[in-house]
Amino acid sequence: MVCDDPVPCTGAHLAWPETLSQASVIAEVTTLDDLFASKCKTTDRTLLKLDLQGHELLALQGASVMLPLVEVVLVEVSFFQAFGEPKVHQLIEFFGNKGFEIFDVAALSSRIRDDRLRQGDLFFVRRDSQLIADNAWA
Repeated sequence: MVCDDPVPCTGAHLAWPETLSQASVIAEVTTLDDLFASKCKTTDRTLLKLDLQGHELLALQGASVMLPLVEVVLVEVSFFQAFGEPKVHQLIEFFGNKGFEIFDVAALSSRIRDDRLRQGDLFFVRRDSQLIADNAWA
């Protein structure tokens, strides 16, 4: 399916105030802390994967207890924003302030019409992780 509308036409999307009239389902929300904090320990070496169509920072605001227990985060980023998405540097700064380093780029995708870089998936790893310790070139 090709979607040329300025409004998302597939998947689930959070309705911003200006798109609320287009919302078709009202859903109850909760926080990452409420869902997972009591189930995580630092010794679990937890991986958190977020693909929230630009709402990652909003979700992470509800992870103040859980995030310090996470070792690796895989997060989708957009290189040009729509619908309130954070800029890449905002995500990098957020994770840096929370004790994470950018570790790897898992995927990149571009727009078909001109190959402009559109989205990617970035790995962030906690600074005290064994994964970060090996920084040799060879």
